[in-house]
Amino acid sequence: MMRAILKSRKRLSSDARRLINTTTIALSLAFAYSLFTHILIPATHSVNPRVLYRAGEQATQQNDYVKFQRTDDYLPNGKAWLVKRLGCVAGQYLSRIGNQFYCDGEQIAQVMLRDTNGKSLPEFTYTGTVPEGQAFAVGDTANSYDSRYWGFIRMSDTEKLIPLI
Repeated sequence: MMRAILKSRKRLSSDARRLINTTTIALSLAFAYSLFTHILIPATHSVNPRVLYRAGEQATQQNDYVKFQRTDDYLPNGKAWLVKRLGCVAGQYLSRIGNQFYCDGEQIAQVMLRDTNGKSLPEFTYTGTVPEGQAFAVGDTANSYDSRYWGFIRMSDTEKLIPLI
């Protein structure tokens, strides 16, 4: 029975096979391009997720991971794209007590006075409600250069990242 079915099938012409192969390759390349333009692998170890997906939308919630550009003399070349986690967002209560930052009473970051090279770090001090449209961005590691040292970021400057790995 199976042999009869296989014999009765008509073979595709070489033009049809070529069209199917070309279409398959084109669709595969388009998918790969789309996927890899949305994948982000952080250059530093300041966040724990090692592979993130660029969602193409603005972050909105505490603990969202974000990508944003920062201009700062402390950074190499004075400017860099950074990947951080939103530790405290608009409407939440941020406080610094000693060398600790708290968001709504929960500890989110500890301030270091010097970087790993012994260089003094700038200090940011704030106690109050995070202003509308702003957020306090932190890394997942103790030596992350983040809002502990330069303050709030504008939410409108962020792109949401979704952890994959």
